[in-house]
Amino acid sequence: MPASPKSVIIRIFIIPECQTYSLAIYPMPNTLKQSDLLNSFL
Repeated sequence: MPASPKSVIIRIFIIPECQTYSLAIYPMPNTLKQSDLLNSFL
């Protein structure tokens, strides 16, 4: 049963992190860098 809450915690932590990074890179013309960061987090 501890697997369920662990997954939720990881998801919550990844969601805001990805959003923050996406927003920071959005104005930049480097679209490849965004994919690299997302892949690194995933």
